Amino acid sequence: MPIIGWKKFSEKMLDNFFNLEYSRTMTYIWNRADRVDPKLMPEVVEDCFDTWVKKQMKGFNKLTEKEKSKVTFNIAKQLGQKNYNLTRLGYYKNK
Repeated sequence: MPIIGWKKFSEKMLDNFFNLEYSRTMTYIWNRADRVDPKLMPEVVEDCFDTWVKKQMKGFNKLTEKEKSKVTFNIAKQLGQKNYNLTRLGYYKNK
């Protein structure tokens, strides 16, 4: 069953989606991009990723250096995953 887009999620589901507590066990939409409705691609994945990054960066200045390093590593890792999946599906071109 394809995912129809992140705007269809309820607020509670979005809160759980972006909660750091859940981030170790959940799957991000950009890692399941092949299940997203092609009519919504790649914009819905890009929007979800941008929203997720903003949530991750919330309160960044208050974190310790070790916590900042973990957050930036996680963002960089997920950016790579997003770009890999969108390239694999033909939305981005390899240079």
